[in-house]
Amino acid sequence: MPPAYRGGIPWRLWIDTALPSPLDISDWGSAPAVTATYYRVEARSGVVLFVPLSGDGADSGTPIARS
Repeated sequence: MPPAYRGGIPWRLWIDTALPSPLDISDWGSAPAVTATYYRVEARSGVVLFVPLSGDGADSGTPIARS
């Protein structure tokens, strides 16, 4: 996956449909950081990663999303 580090800010995991509920969707403010160079997507699943725009952590409003 492409580097997301803008001033040291990592990708955040918002949705991973392979995870059991309620872990499959995170709140913006508590979305876990993904610091690895890859994230495994399970078969028949979807994943949404984002990088906060303002640079102040996961709780910054509108994300940049890539899949």
